[in-house]
Amino acid sequence: MKLSVLMKPLILLAVAGFVLSGCISAKPQVEQAVVATPAPEPVGDSDGDGVPDDKDACPGTPPGVKVDAKGCEIILSLSGVNFEFDSAKLTAQGEDTLKGVLGLINENSTKKLELAGHTDSIGTDAYNMGLGERRANSVKTFLMDHGVDAARMTARSYGESQPVESNTNADGSDNPAGRAANRRVNIIDLGSK
Repeated sequence: MKLSVLMKPLILLAVAGFVLSGCISAKPQVEQAVVATPAPEPVGDSDGDGVPDDKDACPGTPPGVKVDAKGCEIILSLSGVNFEFDSAKLTAQGEDTLKGVLGLINENSTKKLELAGHTDSIGTDAYNMGLGERRANSVKTFLMDHGVDAARMTARSYGESQPVESNTNADGSDNPAGRAANRRVNIIDLGSK
């Protein structure tokens, strides 16, 4: 069958369109090597405190010191029954503990301190954040009343987010001893002012 004179240009135009659009290549295809992007370098822990450098608010902590989730040294963990249930009032034991560490706090008078308030898991998250704040401020007030400069201290709440003991037993029942251990304030070294 003969192609009409009008059909030949249309066929050539269609083939040219496919070539230009990449459907048909006028040149042989050359495979290109796929270059993989290197995986991101793992974030180090240059001071060996267990907190990655990109999350470490206190880089360079000395080896072997206990640190919080931000990598800052915990000078003192006021654990135990320092606060009654659902209260920011220090117990007599809590006050005695604070009196016992006043010397340490005053010896390091250039250190800025975070007073980190914690609660057990009873109550809502919002309520426990407020209770943790009140507990941290209770410790701050006690320390100020005993000569520690208020400008050195920051009160902060962590609510129930960082328990040191389980609030419940393995069978799901209440763990009063674990909850009592979680009602605490940690004194954290934020470095020199």
